[in-house]
Amino acid sequence: DDKPLILVNFTKLSKGRIHNKFDPNACNDPEAKSALAKRIGEDYERYASDAELIASGDVRASGTSCWRAALAELRKERPGQFFAPVFPPPS
Repeated sequence: DDKPLILVNFTKLSKGRIHNKFDPNACNDPEAKSALAKRIGEDYERYASDAELIASGDVRASGTSCWRAALAELRKERPGQFFAPVFPPPS
């Protein structure tokens, strides 16, 4: 059962404070990432439909069945930029 989610560029949305420059699968500041993910999740619809963020590729729509492969691709395409999934709030 595929559910929607967004893949978010935490590096861009944190103005560079959150990144993965030293390890493509790790985050340099998990606490800051968690706090920002919570804020994005609380305003999920705004981020999921933000035309500017979508156009820049910093927010990408995905689904629970395919996000891991898409995330791996993004981390290869944009080294040093930390992307992670943000799920919509429970309905």
